[in-house]
Amino acid sequence: MLEELKEQVCDMNKKLLELGIVEFTWGNASAIDRDKELFVIKPSGVPYDKLTPKKMVVLDLDGNIIDGTLKPSIDTYTHLEIYKAFDKKNKKYVALKIIEKKNLFIFNQIENIRIS
Repeated sequence: MLEELKEQVCDMNKKLLELGIVEFTWGNASAIDRDKELFVIKPSGVPYDKLTPKKMVVLDLDGNIIDGTLKPSIDTYTHLEIYKAFDKKNKKYVALKIIEKKNLFIFNQIENIRIS
């Protein structure tokens, strides 16, 4: 389910580590499929270098796990509220929550993010 989106979210999370934006397991990327009303997020507590698309968690817009065996990020409900508030006419968005000294939210269309 949402295999391409899981792969993209996995790659985006690994890129955060590569760019030095995150450390340990803090901060993550997620993406939404508006047509299916589902979103994909990094699992909680999994080191970035251990992430795989199969470890990503798929949830509905009520926060119910639809696919995945791991616990979703502690930031899931923050991402969910962003998706609920964000412009619904656009199909896919990425929400990054990066925790350092304060919270920083970055939004961009998934098609505009370069992973490699």
